[in-house]
Amino acid sequence: MADKPADSGAPAGTVEKLNTIQKNAILEETIRKQMRRHTLHDHYMLSPNIKKNLVLTAKPNTTTVVPAEEHGDPEYNEFAAKLSKTPREKYSAPQTTSQEYFWHTEQLVPENLINPLFHHPRRASDVTRFPRASK
Repeated sequence: MADKPADSGAPAGTVEKLNTIQKNAILEETIRKQMRRHTLHDHYMLSPNIKKNLVLTAKPNTTTVVPAEEHGDPEYNEFAAKLSKTPREKYSAPQTTSQEYFWHTEQLVPENLINPLFHHPRRASDVTRFPRASK
C-alpha cells in the first residue's frame, strides 16, 4: 500500500509509515466503494451466436447415437427468432439513414410484358447468332 503523509506533529515533507490497522481501514474503504457499483449478474443464457442446430459431439467410445434434444428455454427461442428477422420485420420505420435507401422495395410501376416501353427482351442479331451457333 502507499504511504500516507502525516498530518500531526511531523514536519511537512516527511512521510509516516502506515501500520496494519490503517492499511486495513484503507482496504475496507476501497472495497466498500467498489461494492457500491458492483452488481451480481445471475441471469445467464446461451450466446445468440450459436447456431440453432447446436451439435455436440458424442464421446469417442460410444457406439449408439443419441438423438439431440430440442432446446427448452422459451426465452432463448424468442431471442433467436428475433435475431433471424430482417429489419423490415423488426421495425415499422427505418432506424438509420442507411436503411432509408432500400426500405420500400416494391415496384413502383407494375411489370407490363406487352408495352415495349417497359419490356425489353433479348433479341438475337447477326453478332449474337454466330457465337451461339458455334457451341
